[in-house]
Amino acid sequence: MNEGRLLFLSNGHGEDIVGAKIAQELMGIAPYIDVIAMPVVGEGKAYEAIGVKIVGPRLIMPSGGLIWRRPLALLRDIQVGLLSVARDQIRILKALSSDVDLVVGVGDKVILFLNAWFTKKPMVFVGLADSKYYAGTRRVYTNPERKIMRKWCKGVFVRDEPTAQDLNDNGVAARYVGNPMMDTFDITGEDFGMGSKETIIGILPGSRGDAYENARFILKVVYSLSQKACDAIGFLLALAPTLSIYELADHLTVDGWRLSEVKPGLWSFQLSPAQVLVTGDLFGDVLATSHMVIGLTGTANEQAAGLGKPVITFPGMGQQINARFVMGQKKLLGDAVLVVEGNEESVTNAVFQLITQQEQYNFMSQAGRARMGDSGGSRRIAHEIEAILKGEG
Repeated sequence: MNEGRLLFLSNGHGEDIVGAKIAQELMGIAPYIDVIAMPVVGEGKAYEAIGVKIVGPRLIMPSGGLIWRRPLALLRDIQVGLLSVARDQIRILKALSSDVDLVVGVGDKVILFLNAWFTKKPMVFVGLADSKYYAGTRRVYTNPERKIMRKWCKGVFVRDEPTAQDLNDNGVAARYVGNPMMDTFDITGEDFGMGSKETIIGILPGSRGDAYENARFILKVVYSLSQKACDAIGFLLALAPTLSIYELADHLTVDGWRLSEVKPGLWSFQLSPAQVLVTGDLFGDVLATSHMVIGLTGTANEQAAGLGKPVITFPGMGQQINARFVMGQKKLLGDAVLVVEGNEESVTNAVFQLITQQEQYNFMSQAGRARMGDSGGSRRIAHEIEAILKGEG
């Protein structure tokens, strides 16, 4: 069998993780395929972790790629070298036009245009950012975006059935085969010694620089909750691989929190009577162990909802999780998300409300599972990619 060469294009931290998962599944079922990747935003560590060669420049932007309708974020990115990076990426995409057989784009509409304008190769598009739940009565993708899909895409895979239906109704053969975001974390069964707690609350402060101040605010809520019910509630914080436990400690010690190491990969912050356990390696176990989450994230909030964990959210301390973002996530996840005001009293009251109102908790849990859908999408998409390369798709 002839070896094919694939280029994975992804534009964001969560998108890199999903792209790497699909690539890993593909290499498992078709090891003869040569896979390379260009992370348009960030360093692409998820690809490196599975042995995929990275092409193109890598530079972490202050915005994390979130520049749409954010002129100040765009300006900061330009100041650290966005235009130079973009020029190099375009040059490499053009050069790869004669060197790859298929592009797998993971992310949003930007990926569609990068391929159509520069690489100009057949494409499999995995649309993670856009959904009919966002769009409401509008079409999910614009006429130019659908035109690109019809011309270049050998397969279009979207995150939910309503989005697939919308595209099919407007002339694009799109499919929903499961949500690949639900495949990108492992659950080992670790419970962090919290079996005696009546309620466990997961803390998801984000993966970018503003996560440190987000965590500082959320731990003020933790302290308030612990004063009222210190023995009944446990707290787990998932530290993204892009963050440092020691930089987090610098932000928290200002308020009196003390850091100690419980064991390799697990730390504790204490401010009597409150304790928060922090892990950087067991994100899936944080979600699985928690009954609900306080989340100021994008993908991680969605994954929590997909596991049936109600999400309490609010605008964060920086520019990433702002009011516009929060309301967009509410549209996406519906009743799985409880949006509250970003003050200590509102968040504290929301947590107690969910703890005491089982009917509301169950309703939110079911809503999250329904909105996020099934796991297994990554492997199904990988099989479809293999079929396309073999001329069967």
